[in-house]
Amino acid sequence: GVSHVCNRCNVNMISGGTAGNVIPDSCQLTVDCRYIPEVNVGEKKQTLFEKIKSFCKKESIIYEITRTKIMEGDVSDRPLAHELADIYHNITGEKEICCVLGSSPIAQWAKRLKVPHFGIGVARADSNIHGANESVNIKDMITLSKTMIQFL
Repeated sequence: GVSHVCNRCNVNMISGGTAGNVIPDSCQLTVDCRYIPEVNVGEKKQTLFEKIKSFCKKESIIYEITRTKIMEGDVSDRPLAHELADIYHNITGEKEICCVLGSSPIAQWAKRLKVPHFGIGVARADSNIHGANESVNIKDMITLSKTMIQFL
């Protein structure tokens, strides 16, 4: 139900071949899919596999899927998250609850142990986090600091 967070699926590694001027016989792709917590990850995985199969058949590519690993996130809909959102709202006038996509090992650890958890940070659409020339708005860092000071 969070409109500004969406599913993402990216090829993040391609390896194969031994020379820059020769097309390799085979290669290995690593794909990272991050789904919002509301979706059925099993269904999304099957849909992705169907798309890969269809593409490879059309292009006469022999493929094999050797490993998959599912790490599910959690919605930040916890009482402490709402308390933080209220403090943030008082400081900025903005109020949103976002989701954690589950790629963090800490989120996985907390979920496995059934420890209440939520994520906070400075990610917003106009920042460039995890991209070329990564950047975060200074005002977001200041706002996060003020929010945490009041919360603690």
